[in-house]
Amino acid sequence: MLHSSNVTVHLASVRGRGGDGSSPVSSAKWMTWLAENWVVPFPATREEDMDDADLKQGAATRLFQVGHNLEVLGLEVEDETKGVIVKAKAKGQIGQLPLADLEVQPKTDRNYWPVREYSVWFANR
Repeated sequence: MLHSSNVTVHLASVRGRGGDGSSPVSSAKWMTWLAENWVVPFPATREEDMDDADLKQGAATRLFQVGHNLEVLGLEVEDETKGVIVKAKAKGQIGQLPLADLEVQPKTDRNYWPVREYSVWFANR
């Protein structure tokens, strides 16, 4: 169980190990859990990039680069390889990117723990 001043999250129940005998959950179940445990829109920063897009020519003009600040608008879809995809807005443009690439600051933000919990789960799945 993780605590913040605004959110108490029970990882065991999210992962399906809350004593009910179920297996670890899919990204689709995470989408339901996230929808119930975060408040959108919220600011975030792209801290990771699961592909090498930032190393390709023209990356400097690409929307949602690593280090860019953006506003998460909501959940979009589940991708088999990239996990939960969110809809986000930056510099007046709207796009999609993997939730696991994002970080919310500060830790006191009510969305910090839900996003962090998902990112840790996704990295260790």
